[in-house]
Amino acid sequence: MVKRIKVVVTGANGFVAKNLRKYLSKNNIDLISISRNDFKEYKDELKIISKNYDEKIIIDKIKNSDVLIHLVGI
Repeated sequence: MVKRIKVVVTGANGFVAKNLRKYLSKNNIDLISISRNDFKEYKDELKIISKNYDEKIIIDKIKNSDVLIHLVGI
């Protein structure tokens, strides 16, 4: 069985991140998306809305991810 890749995207509500998330979702990549503001989530995506990125809850949810793509401010 092939392991599915888990990708974390920060700045999920931005233009670049929205398009990346859409692409990854269509290619069956598990997503964990983080943003300060609410956003539309895609299939197999965990949505995290937080204004404080130091929260232990966020760290617990992303610690087993394979890739982190930091797009805050882009």
